Amino acid sequence: MSRAYGLHFPLIIEDGQVLEPGLVQGIDASLRNILSWDYGKRFFNPAFGSRLNYMLGEGLTPNSLRALEKDIETAITEWEPRLSNLRISTEAIGQSIILNISANITNLDLPYQFNTGL
Repeated sequence: MSRAYGLHFPLIIEDGQVLEPGLVQGIDASLRNILSWDYGKRFFNPAFGSRLNYMLGEGLTPNSLRALEKDIETAITEWEPRLSNLRISTEAIGQSIILNISANITNLDLPYQFNTGL
């Protein structure tokens, strides 16, 4: 696989740091990818993914939501090295779950936020 080196324009400078264009979009896509794969289902890498789909079928109790948060934190810690200081929270609204992920982008120490409905 080839990789392009050098600067990409336009340059985005925030808090004195040069941000890579598309960095946040890349992290968003990575999180969606991690959360959409079930453990054991990815060819050549069965440890990749999370237990999200399995856990959603278990019902919405406070204990199951805490277990879901812990599983998501474990999966992101394992597979997304660009994030640090993860804070995961879930909120049940009827039969839906709102997932909130707050973190810092590693090496840049910039805040990152990801929210989605499950």
